[in-house]
Amino acid sequence: MQRIYELKKSGNSTVIRIPYDELKANDCAAGDKVIMSFHKVKTPRENWFNKVSAAQAQEEVELMNKDFSNVDLELTDEWGTEW
Repeated sequence: MQRIYELKKSGNSTVIRIPYDELKANDCAAGDKVIMSFHKVKTPRENWFNKVSAAQAQEEVELMNKDFSNVDLELTDEWGTEW
């Protein structure tokens, strides 16, 4: 299975956000170690947001809140505002 993801800056690091349903479909969870290969594409996910509904966006917000509810808020200052 091939997917395109966007790399995002997070403080001094780079983050790849992988939707939870894709992790689950591949029998993976946050914290698992995986092997990935990369190659750059010309226009990564151009206009991908045009197909996102309000319900899908809300579901993603709820998943992110659930996944990161245990994160110490003081640490988020070090990660940068993008996170």
